[in-house]
Amino acid sequence: MYFNTFDLLITVTSFGCIPSQESHCDCFPPCYRKFSLIEKEKRSIQPIIYADNTQTLMECIDLAFQHKGLALNYQSESLVKRSLKVARNFTWNLQSHWQLVHLYFNCHVLQCPENVTMGTLVRDINFNYFSLYQQPIVATNYICVPEIGVFILNTDPVGFRNASLNCFHTTAESCVSLAHVASEKRTKFLSKLLKEHNQQHFQQNNNRTERVHLAYVDLQYNRTRSPNKMEFFNSMGESLDRIPYRAWEPGSPKASLQLINASCVALTIRSTWLTVDCQRKLPYICEIFTSSRNN
Repeated sequence: MYFNTFDLLITVTSFGCIPSQESHCDCFPPCYRKFSLIEKEKRSIQPIIYADNTQTLMECIDLAFQHKGLALNYQSESLVKRSLKVARNFTWNLQSHWQLVHLYFNCHVLQCPENVTMGTLVRDINFNYFSLYQQPIVATNYICVPEIGVFILNTDPVGFRNASLNCFHTTAESCVSLAHVASEKRTKFLSKLLKEHNQQHFQQNNNRTERVHLAYVDLQYNRTRSPNKMEFFNSMGESLDRIPYRAWEPGSPKASLQLINASCVALTIRSTWLTVDCQRKLPYICEIFTSSRNN
């Protein structure tokens, strides 16, 4: 059961809470994300990326943002402070402490959130579980990319507009759109997702599955919007010109006769962006955002 009380609003910078243009999601403004109390007296056993003792929940949330956690466990009554400064290092001779981390630390920053089954929540009257995702993740084929977010790779090829609409219709509760790639980390991790999909499915299907070389992401150029230059926007209307990072494939962005009025962006397995005809049928990557539609 999801609790909507005790929500905390924390300011962070990002490329935005970016719903599909057709979604009308009531996402928070681009500069806001929040941790919500999801389950009382429960603790998630999702992988921990950082643990410490904090005096307040706000300090724990600050640590979660600092270490890019997507969820956290918190015990309001601080545990005995111990001189164990352990962060992102599971190879020390402290494995017993990590196995019993809830006995040593009252703030656990988690790699990934729970899904709708809450399958890795355990009963613990001392802890409450918080998540950046206000709604349970109902998709069965989602992929959690630690430090970045939750994504779905759809391999059935469609045009750009249908890809956007299909992302939107993924779930009735959460804001979902094509994934944004306006950072080096996102571009590389999502490109790695394509390569891992190819390796996994080729092994399972004896090389009979078609490889995914390109996938639509949330960038598009339309001449009616920017008649004087080739300027790309995401579905929230944010210009790529606001972002310093670029990963264009050599020769892109293309301004050929075929693409002079409109072009869309596909991510390649080489961690680059390729401009393509928006009618071209390709796989696509959806991103499940932290805000709910009804927020």
